[in-house]
Amino acid sequence: MPVDAAETFARIEAETREWVDGAAARARAYEDWIARTEAEASARSRRLTGAHEAIRELVEHRPWSIHPNLLAEARGLARLDRLDGRQERAAEIVDRSNDTVARAEARIREIDPEDPLLARAADPTVRQLALDAVRSITELDADRASKRNGIGWSQTTSVVGHVLSRKPELSVDETVAAVRILGMHRGQVREDHRAVLFG
Repeated sequence: MPVDAAETFARIEAETREWVDGAAARARAYEDWIARTEAEASARSRRLTGAHEAIRELVEHRPWSIHPNLLAEARGLARLDRLDGRQERAAEIVDRSNDTVARAEARIREIDPEDPLLARAADPTVRQLALDAVRSITELDADRASKRNGIGWSQTTSVVGHVLSRKPELSVDETVAAVRILGMHRGQVREDHRAVLFG
């Protein structure tokens, strides 16, 4: 059977193009992997390099976001002159703290669009009173809800309360979240504010 040279050439050309395209795709995938690996290594290096400063900042300005079981360890790391091999541990505590705050922020945003409190929270006076109230309770939360003494936040409201208290002002959604947790601590809200906040 005679060989069709043009057909053979076309087949070889197609196979060669397929191989070249595949090689190029593999090369791009390898380059992407190298770039990701280098970026991850760089990020990890920056994370560990800044771990000492980060744990000190955390202990000084945001201790309420550290899990109670880790607070003593975090304070000990922050007091060290050098971490000497404990950078990873310090970074882990900082990361956990950041995750805790992120979860609280997400919880604050979980508002039912049909929530009847939305109409009340649209009032600027209510928003300001809610912010004043969460700040007031936060100031009393020195024990971070480690004791059942009816003062400050509870274990379920502590982080959200602290996050809200740090806001310069509350949005409507944040006010709904604030009123919800304030309702769980109604006895610590000024009596003349309760009717405005709770209706």
